[in-house]
Amino acid sequence: AQCWQSILPSSEGKMLQEDTGYMLSMRMHALFWQKWTEKEGKLRRVINHIQKCDVHKSNPLDPEVFPPADCLVSSFCLETVCKDQSSYRAALRNISSLLKPGGHLVLSGDLGTSFYMVGPKKFFCLVLTEEFLRGALSATGFAIQEFDVLSRDDDTMQEICDFSGMYFIVARKEKAI
Repeated sequence: AQCWQSILPSSEGKMLQEDTGYMLSMRMHALFWQKWTEKEGKLRRVINHIQKCDVHKSNPLDPEVFPPADCLVSSFCLETVCKDQSSYRAALRNISSLLKPGGHLVLSGDLGTSFYMVGPKKFFCLVLTEEFLRGALSATGFAIQEFDVLSRDDDTMQEICDFSGMYFIVARKEKAI
């Protein structure tokens, strides 16, 4: 209870000293959701538009046309919408068209994932390897500036997602392909 006392008003800290672990958990859950609700409200106030994107189209934002961007971020996306390596490379080529020359693509996701579960529903993924990602980015006009891999430490929860690690990439658009 001493750790939580420092972040809670004093009346809450006193109550925590008398509570069971269950009550501590319930209070922390309530505090988390209160903070999340505040963050959600702030986010909703600053977002003024959500744009549909189809990475399988040569203009992924079709029918809209926007000026090229300085940076694009894709996280846990392309491997779920691409059925094979060829369509993954095509998707990279297509999203590359949204970047200025010299612009940056930031990618993150799982390595080695063939599926993941959301509740009882199973979703399939394109299995990605570091070697494939390096080759695909190079072949589509990107120069990798940073490629970090975080290996999975344990085999727990393999029934939910069979990933072997996570990747984090920053790549610079060198040329249009």
